[in-house]
Amino acid sequence: MAGQYGWWTARRPFSIADVQFNPAGLSPTPLLVALGVTLVVVFIHWQYRRERRGEMPLLRPRIFSNGKFLSGISTYTVRSVFLAGFLFVVPIFLQSALKFSAFESGLAILPFSLATFVVSLGSSGLSDRFAPKHLIQLGLVIIGLGFLMLYSVTSLTMTITTMIVPMGVIGIGMGLMIAQLVNLTLSTVESDDIPEASGVTNAFDSLGNALGTAVIGSALFSFYYGGVVDGVLRAGQVPVTPS
Repeated sequence: MAGQYGWWTARRPFSIADVQFNPAGLSPTPLLVALGVTLVVVFIHWQYRRERRGEMPLLRPRIFSNGKFLSGISTYTVRSVFLAGFLFVVPIFLQSALKFSAFESGLAILPFSLATFVVSLGSSGLSDRFAPKHLIQLGLVIIGLGFLMLYSVTSLTMTITTMIVPMGVIGIGMGLMIAQLVNLTLSTVESDDIPEASGVTNAFDSLGNALGTAVIGSALFSFYYGGVVDGVLRAGQVPVTPS
């Protein structure tokens, strides 16, 4: 939506049931974001209120007072943003710039997916021998190394073969990080709070995926979509507010 209507100032009219809705020339993006934040605040306040009354809350608010848990889900959310953005950008680059087919793009990403899956399963027992935070740090280093390798081979003549090792290395780092990050995050809460903590972790994972796709997607398409659609609207003599 931000790529189409703008992040703040309305790039073009936004209508609901044929009624234009652009108060003060604003894009609907900040209004919807503000609405979402408001609903979250209201929900948390409602849960605190139920707990004070002695009623069973849908989500125990006390888990949000756990600093270690908040750090864990914040890191997990950043990982989700990064992963979603990565898996969004790479196929577009392969198909748009290198003219790969959808099948060829899938083959190029396959080493990343396989390495992530295998390592995340196989590294779960490493926490008995090494501190989870050290394994997470190692995973981040490996991911960085993989990106350097991928950057070094990126060109308009890049092939699936040249991508195997870099994508595999990134997958190894991601798998190592995922396995330990979830366990470390949930280990910071009391056993009675694990169901709620797991649900919150999954919710923030989904939020990170949505943000990663939305932010990267709007950044990629804002110039293309904005230029094309603005031109069409102007050709039809529809007023367009510049961003």
